[in-house]
Amino acid sequence: MAKIVKNTTAVAITINDVGITIAASPTAYTIPPQDYLLWASSINVDTYISNGSFIVNDGYDDLKPQNGLLHIHEDVHRKSSSLVRAVVVPTANTTTTLSAASDPLYIFTGTVAGQILMLGDARTYNTGHHYEIWNRSTQLMTIQDNSSNTIGVMSANITTAQIVLQDNTTAAGIWLITVIVISTGIGVATDLTFTRNGGVSQGAYLFIGQTLTSLAGYVISGSNYIAKLSVTNSSLITANKNATFLLQRRTAINTFVDIANTSITIPAGSYSASISGLLIPIGPDWEISAYRVSNDQGGGVNNIVLTAYTVPQ
Repeated sequence: MAKIVKNTTAVAITINDVGITIAASPTAYTIPPQDYLLWASSINVDTYISNGSFIVNDGYDDLKPQNGLLHIHEDVHRKSSSLVRAVVVPTANTTTTLSAASDPLYIFTGTVAGQILMLGDARTYNTGHHYEIWNRSTQLMTIQDNSSNTIGVMSANITTAQIVLQDNTTAAGIWLITVIVISTGIGVATDLTFTRNGGVSQGAYLFIGQTLTSLAGYVISGSNYIAKLSVTNSSLITANKNATFLLQRRTAINTFVDIANTSITIPAGSYSASISGLLIPIGPDWEISAYRVSNDQGGGVNNIVLTAYTVPQ
């Protein structure tokens, strides 16, 4: 049945979270099927129906307010391609802010880093409002609430996030988020980068962006393989010496175990090394860190960047 909204007042009414203005009575607006979910998610629409400013008609009769609300909210699930709509966005070094009027499905593509997705003011949403976000770009993507708090980080390549509003009493709200990394069976490299500025002594741990303690590591969701290792140094390793690094996993609060076959060495007279073609199993859900081994002979070890590339199992 049709979903028709009639303005009963003597003035035009703008529905802010839908983006539609309905002129004064006796103007009526027929909701297109592709917008059913948008209208069902609107706080403003519910208010206008409840206070009598709008009357809902099903194509045959005007409905009482409670029946009008039910009619607006019923049959909003997608049943055919005519009701499916996704916004495809190339990533950019910017913040994209959603609203209650935004489409529920977003797909991010591209190669540009720095993309932030900010959710709208939760006070303008109904609780239960839902977004589905896909990250098909080659970069990490950050999801924030309306107060710029990070509530999730989406890995590169093939990641999906389901986001549902639990509480709408503040601008930030309480959003429930589930981020899932999807295996393609082929795998696409995701990098884990460890760094340390200045000199790196034997046995010293590397950092994650130099913001956490030396023993903290990355927790990689699920089971993966390390497919490639690379390391760079800001100066040449001293002649007749070498500098070796190794990955570990944490098995208890102060217990760390070397990961077999993850050793990588910068040879004398060089500033970098790379090992590809690996298939080293890790996980599930290991916490991984990196350190310089205690018995190497390297001189001139400075400003190290070590990267481990992983693919899903």
